[in-house]
Amino acid sequence: MTPGYALSERPLAAVLGGFDRVDEEAAVRKNRLLRIVNDGDEIALGTNKFLFDLGGKPMYEWVLDAVQGSGRYAGLVAYNDVEEFRGKVDLRKYPTLDLRQMTGSVGGHLLDLYHSIEYGQRVDIFFADTPRATPELVRRVNDEYTRLFGRTDSRGNPVRIAFGFAPYEEAVRDNWLPKRTRLMKDSYFRFSPWGLQMLYDRHVNGIEMPKFYFAFKLDGKRVYVHPANHAAFIKHPTNDAVAEHKMIDYLYSMRKGIADLPRIIGSMAKHHALHLIPTVALRFALPYERTIDDLRQVMGGMYGTDLSETGLALNFTRTGAAFENDIDSVVGEASDLAVFRRKAAEGKLG
Repeated sequence: MTPGYALSERPLAAVLGGFDRVDEEAAVRKNRLLRIVNDGDEIALGTNKFLFDLGGKPMYEWVLDAVQGSGRYAGLVAYNDVEEFRGKVDLRKYPTLDLRQMTGSVGGHLLDLYHSIEYGQRVDIFFADTPRATPELVRRVNDEYTRLFGRTDSRGNPVRIAFGFAPYEEAVRDNWLPKRTRLMKDSYFRFSPWGLQMLYDRHVNGIEMPKFYFAFKLDGKRVYVHPANHAAFIKHPTNDAVAEHKMIDYLYSMRKGIADLPRIIGSMAKHHALHLIPTVALRFALPYERTIDDLRQVMGGMYGTDLSETGLALNFTRTGAAFENDIDSVVGEASDLAVFRRKAAEGKLG
């Protein structure tokens, strides 16, 4: 039976470390697509990378230590394969840890947790493949969401769900994975809409176009951002449909930018939001407030529910590259995992 939580003034922290159990043929097929997106990197599929050794302890423990060490949370929830986790992690180190069996998706994890907390409870979400997290950085993220949850969105709704995004200028600061912040080259899509946007940015705005970033117009400026691998929500009736329909999986597909691109584009066309496609697929910049409103409309239309009162925002985090530097690739000397292991050997982790 899933344990429940009494309402706490302090937030809970959820650290997500689920993975797809896919057969070898499906893994090869999906990785072929992901390698196109990630410039040849082999992405970990079907393996519990979160328990791989990193600097003498499982990758997962670096994040658990940072979250627990922050002193900000009333409880700690972790999702992974329970049997494997217990075989690798000393649970005695984490007295408030509630270890739960992973589900089929990020949305499944959050729905499971959503059902076991009271209305009004806040949850901060972290991912177990971001071992650069430290107690200080976790406290900074916690403060950022606290400030956001004291505001309203463009519709006047109190913000009760927010997702972290790292601005480009933050992500290049102390970045361990420079391939993530590479800029577009002239040879890329020279005569395509992507290429035209790149040339416009370079010659009119005087900036280069980051290859893997979304663009927004915010306060009259174009801002390039990349998902920062943390989020937060407050359980409230206006968020029930988001949880029940696992809408986070739709947003996660959009975050990946290709894994479910046909479905994303189809839903935007169906719900009269074709103008969002350039932001998602081509990285054109649309006004931030309009983009948030239209995403709310598209998701509500897809799942047959009204999200007009759901307070949604993005947290343009100021935590450098620490959370953006998640470990995706684990094979080979040039993989993310190999880079992190070298940094750990140099004493730069933690």
